Amino acid sequence: MSSGGKTLSIIVVSHNTASLLKQCLDSIEKFLVGKASFGVRVVDNNSTDGTREMLSIYNKNHDWLETEFLPSNTGFAYANNVGIRRSNSDYVLLLNSDTYLIDDSLLGAIAYLDATEDTFGCGCCLVDERLRPAVSYGEFPSPWTVVKEIAGNKFTRLRAIVPDRGLPDVVPIDFPCGAFFLIKRKYLDATGLLDESFFMYYEETDLALRAKRRGYAVVLLPRVRVVHLGGGSSTPDKALQQETLSYNSWMKYTVKNHGVVAGIFLKNMLRLYFAILTKLPFDSSASFLLHKEALARGWKSAFVPPNQVPVSSTPARQE
Repeated sequence: MSSGGKTLSIIVVSHNTASLLKQCLDSIEKFLVGKASFGVRVVDNNSTDGTREMLSIYNKNHDWLETEFLPSNTGFAYANNVGIRRSNSDYVLLLNSDTYLIDDSLLGAIAYLDATEDTFGCGCCLVDERLRPAVSYGEFPSPWTVVKEIAGNKFTRLRAIVPDRGLPDVVPIDFPCGAFFLIKRKYLDATGLLDESFFMYYEETDLALRAKRRGYAVVLLPRVRVVHLGGGSSTPDKALQQETLSYNSWMKYTVKNHGVVAGIFLKNMLRLYFAILTKLPFDSSASFLLHKEALARGWKSAFVPPNQVPVSSTPARQE
């Protein structure tokens, strides 16, 4: 299998994930070298765990790797945009540092997009270390989606979907998990890049929504599989910090794309939902307590509309 002469830029943002990042790069070397015309650009968000030293050594022996060392942790969206702006390829793959390839099925994804007009990009079936399907895509997180989740007692399970086995080869979706998002580079000129007002979370969702509003399709290719280890929190404090950041980004996404009134409705609906659930005596109440606190913290600055102008695909800042 080959990429049919198309060029690919793989953008990996790193922040203190040295061992995971090396595993990701090793898998790219194993499954893509000699099979595709590709380059990898790692954009490092000021790691302090030896990532930069590892990359400096790795870079000397791998001519397909380029690195960008940022002076501070600029966030996921900004760092990805740095990599995209430096790219000059037919396709761009946004790939998490905590993923790794297990075969060359990525080449099949490129072939599919190459043969399909008006398809903005695709996700894949993300799997865990035991190759079990994991969260790979979701419905746009509108207030209506959350109403459906609550009514069906499936909170988060429409916005974070684990693919069923036996899906067709191509599945239309709203947005893929940002751990793997393969995009036709030419369409970024129309949609703009990732919105840098999102520090982390919802940036890929916002990009997919802009693509959909322009009439482009986004699909899931279940036969393309990539391991995603995930960022499991080791402490309650870290879990609260991540959830707070997620709710803050969700607020920005909702106000930007659905308006202030929708944001107020969503916030109050969730506050009521968590307030009720945390009073009930069942095992997952601690989880909802965390959500309740994260919601309160993350939405403190709610309803200040972010810059709604799409990020230009032309360079705006120099590192």
